[in-house]
Amino acid sequence: MELFTAYIDQSVNDLAQEEKSLADSDRKDESNLVKIRINVYGICKTIYKAFVKQDGQTESNGPYLRKLDELAQNWKLSYEKAKEHDDVKKAVIEEIKIQTLEEIRNKFMATEEN
Repeated sequence: MELFTAYIDQSVNDLAQEEKSLADSDRKDESNLVKIRINVYGICKTIYKAFVKQDGQTESNGPYLRKLDELAQNWKLSYEKAKEHDDVKKAVIEEIKIQTLEEIRNKFMATEEN
């Protein structure tokens, strides 16, 4: 599954460059949102590595996908609570986390098919 970890590493590098560019152009809010995406990639990579270490190799991707689904569910609940309390900032953050996680999940599924 080198392809998946390479994807995560490349995405983090690209996002880090984007974050730096935004920070350099005094777009701090946008820069902070990119940092959130970087953190989600880091979380997914850490979880993936833990499953690989535990299993030796990922014979079954079910546990990893279930963990990603669990994260998504928690973030969706947090998003709904933020909307209920009119906390726009928190809602935006949760929405970015959910979207980023979905991108990672889709890429993981695509690399599994190959």
